[in-house]
Amino acid sequence: MNWYDDIFERTVNMDEDSYNYTLIAESRFQKVIYADAFLDVDARTIYEGLCNDLRLVSFCDYLKRYVYTKAGLTVPFSQVTLQDYKAIILASFKENRTPPAFRTTSAKLGSLINGWLKQESVSRETVFLLGFGLRMTPGDVSVFLTKALREQDFNFKDPFEMICWYCLKNQYRAAAAIRFREEYEALPPVNQEVIHPDAGTVFMKDVAMSMNTDQDLRRSLQILKGQHRRYIFSTTAFREFQHLYSKARERLYAEMKERPDCRAACPEDITPADLESSLYSGIPRTKTGNLKKASASSLARNFSEKRLNRQRIGNLLAGKTSVCRYDLITLSFYNLTFSDQGSEEEDPVDRCRHFIAEMNQRLSNCFMGDLNISNPYESFLLMCLLTDYPFDSFEEVWEYAYVGETS
Repeated sequence: MNWYDDIFERTVNMDEDSYNYTLIAESRFQKVIYADAFLDVDARTIYEGLCNDLRLVSFCDYLKRYVYTKAGLTVPFSQVTLQDYKAIILASFKENRTPPAFRTTSAKLGSLINGWLKQESVSRETVFLLGFGLRMTPGDVSVFLTKALREQDFNFKDPFEMICWYCLKNQYRAAAAIRFREEYEALPPVNQEVIHPDAGTVFMKDVAMSMNTDQDLRRSLQILKGQHRRYIFSTTAFREFQHLYSKARERLYAEMKERPDCRAACPEDITPADLESSLYSGIPRTKTGNLKKASASSLARNFSEKRLNRQRIGNLLAGKTSVCRYDLITLSFYNLTFSDQGSEEEDPVDRCRHFIAEMNQRLSNCFMGDLNISNPYESFLLMCLLTDYPFDSFEEVWEYAYVGETS
């Protein structure tokens, strides 16, 4: 049974000293939605819950939990020190002959580990390095990518990520991954006639899953040699974003065309600025008309870089940046709730479950992992869906985050 089925049938009371971040998050989520005030002042209750109860589970938290469980430690989780974790990681890197980086570096492994045990996020390459150093399975690394970093799973269109997946699957050491990357970089340009015309994410994942030998890997890398620069970002996620953005424009146009000052003659006339204004009407603006900086929000840490503003939308449409899970989740929430709220026929719990099922399928199609209740932003949207007027709640919480109270 998934947590979103479970959550309305039982009450979770977790010891806050536990290292099960999902159950802790579920317990805190329930604390908010079952509060008496939630029925009357839901947006304020959600905002206070985000400020006081919900917190982002950082990369370092996931790393500590992984080391704690894999090392089979029996002392209370809260009593394990950073030095204990450092010693375990150092010993594991030494045992598995893993260098401090995939390329030559002057950095000392001990100093790097100190940083990893304190950082909220790290690079994807660091996760792969830890995969070799801690002898992870590809599944373990996937959890770090999709939950700890909140990013896409293995990107099989990226030569090095394909190499890492193959080497981890076959329990090779980091030296093998380094060697295969050097081989790839030394490959001559590939005759375009042998390149598959659609070497996208799904195709390359199928190619990876069929690899059984080192020679299979080399053939796969030859396919990527002529493709990886053309397909920098996930085309699957980009197509999903385009679909959701088109639906959002249709929803917004249907609402705007009733206004006497509407200048749009069709959904295609709806601009990124129009959508930004609709999404974030509660966020104050600067003199130049831009949204006030995210850092000015009281929820800056939990909501960092989650805003789908006009600049980001423009960059996404132009292919200048990659689509992330928050882009898809925010647009999906908008399409479900904007100008279609408060239906007496729709139970909030059913609405929430419908969103979760649809969103998990969408994220799965884009290799981004399911919705994660331990992520405050995702919890925030689910809480809004449990109110009578989800989009109003969404707008009000953003407003609280900047001015402390609604006007």
